[in-house]
Amino acid sequence: MVNATLWDGTGGELLNADILFLEGLISEIGVNLNYPEGVDVVEAEGRIVTPGIVDMHSHMGLDSWPETRGTDDTNEGTNPVTPQLKSLDGFNINDLAIQIVNSGGVTASLILPGSANLMGGEAYAVKLRTPKSNSAMEMLLNYGMNKSDGKQWRWMKMACGENIKNYYGRRLKVMPVSRLGEGWLFRERFQAAKKYNTAQDDWCLKAKKISKKSKKNAHLLINEIFPEDNLQESLGALLRGDVLLQNHCYE
Repeated sequence: MVNATLWDGTGGELLNADILFLEGLISEIGVNLNYPEGVDVVEAEGRIVTPGIVDMHSHMGLDSWPETRGTDDTNEGTNPVTPQLKSLDGFNINDLAIQIVNSGGVTASLILPGSANLMGGEAYAVKLRTPKSNSAMEMLLNYGMNKSDGKQWRWMKMACGENIKNYYGRRLKVMPVSRLGEGWLFRERFQAAKKYNTAQDDWCLKAKKISKKSKKNAHLLINEIFPEDNLQESLGALLRGDVLLQNHCYE
């Protein structure tokens, strides 16, 4: 792309800017760049170019277009506390909204479960691009990352207030009917996750003590399996600081 007016997102502006893309990624930015022969050249004619917009709250791919009961996977409305769920399991890469939203300048989105549950489950950050295979994994922002690339963050969606008590209390006639019930369900589930983490920490401490006494035969002296529980893993990781939380509170 040549002759663009570039806004860098931090208040800076570059006139007559050239942007070189290689294999779908920005390779170089400047003025009067030397680019390889045979590349496609887009004349911007002074049009404004900005960094891609990151949407931090999206149900795209879960509440797919066209909207039908068969394509609605936004909420697991059978239990108000489901931190173990993963939005990626219901993400539809063929949602028509993806290309439409991308055409408006949004290049990445955080795909959240809905707000019907107190703890809706894990969210996933995706790049709005068409994967080479029929796999949502290739759209993940973390796809292909190694430990050397930095921390691979995880995200979780929670909510509280009127949405939850209206859905479960008024429609289904089950807890929570009130914010009092919501508070209790939060405490109950966090306590269970804390107990889960404590069991893991105790196991590690025990293993460490045994390994100091007998490094060669430590694995033979530990007769307990490391505590693992799919129901508690996500929330336990949140308490350990490995999951970032997005919480929506309604009046």
